[in-house]
Amino acid sequence: MMNELPSLIRKSRCENDQCLIPLVETSSSKLSLNVYENEFQIQREIEDNLKTYKETCSYCGNERNVSTEITTHLFIEITSLPKHLEASTSINIDTIPLDLVKQNYAKAICWSLLDLTTNIVLNSNVYKLRGAVIFHGGERCGLRAATGHYTTCALRSNEKWESYDDTKLNVTSSSTTRKKDMNFYFTAFNKTCIMYQSFINVLF
Repeated sequence: MMNELPSLIRKSRCENDQCLIPLVETSSSKLSLNVYENEFQIQREIEDNLKTYKETCSYCGNERNVSTEITTHLFIEITSLPKHLEASTSINIDTIPLDLVKQNYAKAICWSLLDLTTNIVLNSNVYKLRGAVIFHGGERCGLRAATGHYTTCALRSNEKWESYDDTKLNVTSSSTTRKKDMNFYFTAFNKTCIMYQSFINVLF
């Protein structure tokens, strides 16, 4: 389902009008962000990832302008890493999929629901936090846990948090102050627009 609801559209446009493939467009279901030693400002991190940059065209050798746009919603994957990880791997950790890093350095992100940013503003559009998917327990293997359990916390329009757990029969209220031990989680932001109701129905 996530592949059918991309969060990001990335466009790479060649400056050479005669290039065989002047425009390359790709999509992504999520934005992956790293937390180093719990130092994290989600607004700034997202803005940094949306900055336009240049790259060399692999088809003609000229420069390409790469830009990233957010759709009506945004799924964010957050992974907690120690600051020395990049130095130990001799690579830029931000440029590769985290699940390809085979070192057991990932830490649990112990945040409460009150720690989560509830609103972000991107290109004059307001995105509101709608939920978090939390991974509980299990032995760690690389940057991902080998076993464990997922639950979901949804932030409703009345500003109340609800917890969804497939091991329980009923929806329960969520504690906003208790720290939750998680390997990683997604926060789903929904753009304030006509898609609001239909998107929420798909998620929860």
